[in-house]
Amino acid sequence: MEIFVSTLLGLPFLLIALIIPESPRWLFIKNKDKQGIKVSKLLARINKVELTDEIWQRAKEADEQLKAFPNFQ
Repeated sequence: MEIFVSTLLGLPFLLIALIIPESPRWLFIKNKDKQGIKVSKLLARINKVELTDEIWQRAKEADEQLKAFPNFQ
């Protein structure tokens, strides 16, 4: 009986984990840029925010600056 209750209580968390996308930051760190951009655009659309080319350019410049200091991360 305890196993059934434990499974029943954990099931919603498992379903939510399958629906929620991975963090864009994690995807970018793992060099999965296409997926990161896709998730970022999805989250922007949900939050009713427009991601312009200027924003992507500034993010790219910030990434290049961080790569110049590998021990800083």
